[in-house]
Amino acid sequence: MLKRFQLLVFATAFFFACSDHSAPYDDSGGIDGVADQSEYNGPYLPKKPYLASFVINKSLNEDAIFQTITGTITPAKIKLIISDGVDATNLIADFEFDGAKVTVDGTTQQSGTTANDFTKPLEYVVHGDDGTTKSYKVEPLFLDELRNAVPHFYITTDKGLPIDSKEVYRSGQLRIDGKGEWEDFEGDMEIRGRGNSTWTMPKKPYRIKLDKAAPLFGLASAKNWVLLANYIDTTHLGNAIALKAGRLLDLPFTHHAIPVEVTVNKEYMGLYLFTEHKEVKEGRIDVGKDGVLLEMDLLFDEPYKFKSEPYDLPVMIQYPELDDMDEDEAEAKFNEIRDDFEELLKLIESDDPDEDYRDRFDERQLAKYLLVYLISSNMEINYPKSTYIYKLSDGIYRMGPIWDFDWAYGYRSAEGKHFVNPNQALFWTHVRRNKGSPFFLRLLESDSLQQLLEKEWDNFRAEHMESLLNYLVNYENLIRPAVVLDHKRWEQGSDDFDSELERILDWMEAREQYITGWIEGLD
Repeated sequence: MLKRFQLLVFATAFFFACSDHSAPYDDSGGIDGVADQSEYNGPYLPKKPYLASFVINKSLNEDAIFQTITGTITPAKIKLIISDGVDATNLIADFEFDGAKVTVDGTTQQSGTTANDFTKPLEYVVHGDDGTTKSYKVEPLFLDELRNAVPHFYITTDKGLPIDSKEVYRSGQLRIDGKGEWEDFEGDMEIRGRGNSTWTMPKKPYRIKLDKAAPLFGLASAKNWVLLANYIDTTHLGNAIALKAGRLLDLPFTHHAIPVEVTVNKEYMGLYLFTEHKEVKEGRIDVGKDGVLLEMDLLFDEPYKFKSEPYDLPVMIQYPELDDMDEDEAEAKFNEIRDDFEELLKLIESDDPDEDYRDRFDERQLAKYLLVYLISSNMEINYPKSTYIYKLSDGIYRMGPIWDFDWAYGYRSAEGKHFVNPNQALFWTHVRRNKGSPFFLRLLESDSLQQLLEKEWDNFRAEHMESLLNYLVNYENLIRPAVVLDHKRWEQGSDDFDSELERILDWMEAREQYITGWIEGLD
């Protein structure tokens, strides 16, 4: 009860501290978001000695980071954008400088060799040949630290044409008002619809393709981005909670969740969730040149697809992109990928102790993956829908990335309400036509998987559950003003935020107890 009371008191204080927001209809251009006008942005070269570049390379920090972190150098600072789930306590930096040496707390730094704890205050000092020095304070921004304002997307299509297709892009312009908390952006882009059932709903999700790649909100630079509408989830919390849980569990390729308000052609469209597009590339789903990404989805609507033997799983090949190959090469690669995956499934089905599928399937990552679906009570896994599995060059299959949490959290369509029935079983044992349930229930017969689930769950409860609940409270209070406007725009949802927050926290607490009992009952 004490923890719950502290969370709710903090929620109320946070809301009043952050409730001064400008109107979402304001298209006046806003502020430029630059707090320190003295920062180095020009083409001139700084005086010697100076730091020329600062990068934390993935290749030197494989166990700590998922993608290379490039620092932005200003006259007095090194700015770093650090993703959720990164262990920043022992990172090695690559840097270039003009001078005699670089030190931190008097210790000489070797580029590509010396490790430092970037969670503590750090100052890199460049020493000149003449005895002069130049200091740079490291300013890390951890993306799991929520801001005080929701940024606003202003999308304008050429000639004001509607965004009415999932296939045809509309050209136009994107302007992002960072509200002084995030970096502003302006650029040309194309936009179209996206999604399956969500595209049929009144509030539409979108796919954005920038003309030039950009590191929006400090994320890895890319052209392709996504705006999720969250139309049926009137709390706007579901996807954010699940993605945060995935990052706390260190699941690779987990997307970020950034709430944004959206105006299209001067019409306010409400609150959206901005995130990365699902694509295979460095900084996104980085399975490597020789990797494979498969999607299991009963919609079965991609050109290269097969029904697996055994389990009759609907499998679609997302990567490699067979469309880019000539016909013979694509057919050969298709057969190779299908046969290799079916070999894994036959090993999973087999009772032969000499044919252990665990040599080709990462059970520990499966345990973490299942925990996200247990926490969110995500029913999509049963069909299956939006269920991804990938293989790296090491030949081992791994579940992920996690995606699509609309039909989750005990959602009842008749009520249009999430966070209902915290005791809902994750897998369906009575619906034979669904292919996901038998496959995952077979995997759960493994004693080693059951032990891993128990170990990972105990660790998550002890180390991360409080962080997840705090994130939930902070996120809900951050988006409150925007949710009010979203509910008004689409005429649905409750604006009794304190009661809703308490209801959701009650659900999370009950769900935690349910998962504990469920794991203990596995045999």
